[in-house]
Amino acid sequence: MKNKDSLLVFLVLAAVVATGAGLFFLLHNGRLDDNDFMVFDRTDPLRNSGAAEIINTAQNKPADWQIPSDLPKAPAVPPPIKTQENVSGPNKAVAQMIIYDNLAEPFALDFARSWQKAQEEFGEQINLVFRPYFENNDEEALIGALALACAAAERKNWEMLPALLSAKQSGPLTLDKAGQIGQDLKLSKAFPTCLQDTGTKQQVLAEVGEARSAWVTGAPTFFLNGKIYVGAYPYEDFTRSDGTREKGLKNLLEAVLAEAQTS
Repeated sequence: MKNKDSLLVFLVLAAVVATGAGLFFLLHNGRLDDNDFMVFDRTDPLRNSGAAEIINTAQNKPADWQIPSDLPKAPAVPPPIKTQENVSGPNKAVAQMIIYDNLAEPFALDFARSWQKAQEEFGEQINLVFRPYFENNDEEALIGALALACAAAERKNWEMLPALLSAKQSGPLTLDKAGQIGQDLKLSKAFPTCLQDTGTKQQVLAEVGEARSAWVTGAPTFFLNGKIYVGAYPYEDFTRSDGTREKGLKNLLEAVLAEAQTS
């Protein structure tokens, strides 16, 4: 009898330990499904409690990798558009879309196909801005952002952007690969030097820091007329993993344009 009781206690304890271990794994290693997206209005007073933890990842990194990460006390609008930014469409367009994405992520090409299709369909009704975004010490993403910035100085940024997205599909982004793209696009002899220029690097890192002040904490993230959306939204409507239907990029833009007509 005692042996049976001991065996029963052992099995109960084993089940509790296994359950606890499973919960620990899910909490610390779980990932969102590819169809899980998040959206919130920038005027919502709710703070992203995880933002500070995400941003404070620069410990023990070289000084030039310390991306400025001061958070505002409330969600903010994206930084103003500057000269030589990656802008397409008229400044006074009804819809403004500011995209933050990591040029070293393979899925960035899929999202690019979505917003490029929006450009084709909605034309000058959209003012689109593309801004690189990445976490500290992401060397590939930094190289991509540098290549885009250096190409912008020669007004070849919109040729460089799709080239970088395509190049990533065949392997890591390297300085040599970026330099070869520059040659293919017939950029000047100053381009390879620009890629390794300290001033250009600091400019890129500062701009990523500005993005974080606007509550960008992951890629891709995009702003659409005052609202911030997180995730690689497809062009057409989609279904979340929980079965909820969600508007795709096309319907989001149509809603913005319809609202502008009635206001």
